[in-house]
Amino acid sequence: MLNWMRWGVAGIALLNLAAMVSLVVAYGWHHRLKPRLDRRRGSRRAFERLLVQSSLDNHSTIRESGNTGERWEW
Repeated sequence: MLNWMRWGVAGIALLNLAAMVSLVVAYGWHHRLKPRLDRRRGSRRAFERLLVQSSLDNHSTIRESGNTGERWEW
């Protein structure tokens, strides 16, 4: 009988430990990681909008190689 009680207490303790770990992970995700990712995504989207709005033509950039005189398009 005492052995069953020990297993029951140990099982409940493990369940409580798992619940506490999941609460800590959820708190860290919602209050630390998610806002950081949202800020990073927002700044990336703003930068991408600036790139789209810029008048720079990517195909007009030509780079010359060193000694051969060949031209490479990037």
